[in-house]
Amino acid sequence: SMQWNAHKWYRESLLASLGAENMVEMQARQARDQEAMLKRMRQEWVDKRGLPEADFSVEALQAIWAREEDEAEQRAMNESRERKRMAVNEKETREFNARELKIRLDTRRSMAKEEAYMRKLMAHERVLAGDDEEE
Repeated sequence: SMQWNAHKWYRESLLASLGAENMVEMQARQARDQEAMLKRMRQEWVDKRGLPEADFSVEALQAIWAREEDEAEQRAMNESRERKRMAVNEKETREFNARELKIRLDTRRSMAKEEAYMRKLMAHERVLAGDDEEE
């Protein structure tokens, strides 16, 4: 039928694009790729992680990967939170220092005014004392 021919043509062009002469070759290549992947996973389990080979399974390794991803996300969130907290602390510290500086300057100004007033007062008292001596 025409439908079967279209399907056959599609299948052959798909296989050709994958560089496989036929289904068997493609399946063989998939099996080799799968074996290589399993070998790499087993090596990671034993060599990189030092876990017993008897406990190895694809699911167990994938569970470890998932847990590590979650932990990395959690760490990133915690670091972000910590950076925000530090920024807030720095801002509060800057504002506090600015207020403290303003208070010191205001105090110094008012002390200078008070000193000037006292000098003026003492000079006035000297003038008055001089007037008393003349009488």
